[in-house]
Amino acid sequence: PVKQTDPTLYILKIFRAGGVHPDVKVTPFLVFFFFLNCTIVSAVIVLAAVGAVVGILNNDINEVVECLQSVFIYIHILSKHCVLYYNKPLLSQLLKQRSQFLKIEDFNSEVRDQNEGLLVKASRFVNVFMFMTSCVVFSFYMQPYLTGGDLPVSVYVPEGWYYYIHFGFWPLAPCIVASIYGSDALFCAISVPVIIQFRLLAHKIRSWKMEEIKTKDEVTRKEFKQSLKELVDHQNFLFEYCNQINRFNNGIFLNQFLLSVGIICVQLFVVSQKGFKLPNKLKCIGYSFMEIIETGIYCFNAELVSDASEDVGNAAYDAQWYESDDCNVRKDIALIIARAQNRIVFSGYGFVWINLKTFTQIFKTALSFYSYLHNVVLN
Repeated sequence: PVKQTDPTLYILKIFRAGGVHPDVKVTPFLVFFFFLNCTIVSAVIVLAAVGAVVGILNNDINEVVECLQSVFIYIHILSKHCVLYYNKPLLSQLLKQRSQFLKIEDFNSEVRDQNEGLLVKASRFVNVFMFMTSCVVFSFYMQPYLTGGDLPVSVYVPEGWYYYIHFGFWPLAPCIVASIYGSDALFCAISVPVIIQFRLLAHKIRSWKMEEIKTKDEVTRKEFKQSLKELVDHQNFLFEYCNQINRFNNGIFLNQFLLSVGIICVQLFVVSQKGFKLPNKLKCIGYSFMEIIETGIYCFNAELVSDASEDVGNAAYDAQWYESDDCNVRKDIALIIARAQNRIVFSGYGFVWINLKTFTQIFKTALSFYSYLHNVVLN
């Protein structure tokens, strides 16, 4: 069988179902579908907020927490959906610019097999992740049938409106999978090829021979300088490509950092309290687990991209560039080293940095809020 080496393949199919595919022409139906989902999500947020107020008035902390969970989840959906919908041109540009990547097949078999293997693993991870997330979403939709009356998420239900609200959740299914989890898988799918590009760039630099650096033959020197210029240009291209990835994901990064803290906190509370039904607890365990994986996708991939870009500078420095008697060669290699020292960072509008430190910070903060909420209930 042919191995899938494009991690974005199935993600884009899910985006098509969710109405956020970058290359789908905007039609009246697509616009209606977008605003329908946004309207339903906004209505759910309002109903959940009203339920939280009612719970406070009735001194029912469990109802308040469940409604807060609904608010967090659906703000999560709405903000990611809007980012994907309005940034479709930027995503289309990112996908098209992959044609400028170095071709893996142009390298020797060892490098080729290593990097193609990484693409295959990334594709498998994305596919498994999307399957698992679909199961989590399905568990939410099954809750009304397992509990005999509860909605997929807790909201205030005006008298006689149960079935309208219940069936109003169903049009959200493709939007939820594409928005919440498709955006996470997409970041992994576009980050891994960038990591590979930096690795290929470093390999090209490490493949230099000292004779090429120190050569006095004009033909060889000209060829080396031309290849060196191409490497400098490609490094600049990759840095700009990473900046575009960050511009596309700015809102998603900030959303993930802020809301994952609240979501994990309230779900831990639901799982730990006796007043909640078993299907609700199981649903929250699954969602909490996927929330951890979601956050890990952003933080770990961002860290790997940064490390791979720095390795290009290390490779250039190890090439003993200072041995060349051509000042232009020394200058170009020094540019590679200097550019690599400007570490690539991803952030949510500059308010939060996406890296491994942030990954641990999110869970420390969530556990702190959970401990406070748990103590409030006990007292």
